[in-house]
Amino acid sequence: MSEGLNKLKELEAQGYGITKSRETPEGMVRCIMTQSSTGLKKVIDLTPEEYKLAMSRR
Repeated sequence: MSEGLNKLKELEAQGYGITKSRETPEGMVRCIMTQSSTGLKKVIDLTPEEYKLAMSRR
């Protein structure tokens, strides 16, 4: 598994969920993740393929 998906799974285990996403000029997908209980936010970059996999798991 790739680094981006590993980080995504790690954050999901901590209660974070993707709240916004957008494509960057470099071709990556920037995801803003928010922890539901505290409202804390983290940002991760995924490749388009990683993002598609993440969305298919929802």
